[in-house]
Amino acid sequence: MPVDRKRFKSMDMRTDCEWPEKGKSLSVGDSIEGVYVSKKEDVGVNKSAIYVIRTPTGELVGVWGSTVLNSKMASVNVGQFIAIEFIGMKTPKSGGKPYKDWFVGVDDSASVDETEQELVNELPDPDPVPF
Repeated sequence: MPVDRKRFKSMDMRTDCEWPEKGKSLSVGDSIEGVYVSKKEDVGVNKSAIYVIRTPTGELVGVWGSTVLNSKMASVNVGQFIAIEFIGMKTPKSGGKPYKDWFVGVDDSASVDETEQELVNELPDPDPVPF
């Protein structure tokens, strides 16, 4: 018997869209900002991370991680107001394949208002315990 999905709240952390949009290339200076609400891990065939950002318009946006972005996001805490900006392609000092580089910043002066904090608190755990 199928589950009545209108009765139950889904525990999946869904996003409204991805950034950058699928199939759209990034330009230097492209950016996103908002409240960092969660991180999904081991997503897709490459076992990537997705950072979920709630923009000032209320959209939940998924940002795919990479080695560089993951490193820069490591010290960012859920609930902080952040900005992620594409700063261009870099070539490793030892040579090799160019990689995307990012600016990741936290606005310590921005306080997450109570309404936004309530929205963050209401989001389901992205890694619910399966029992």
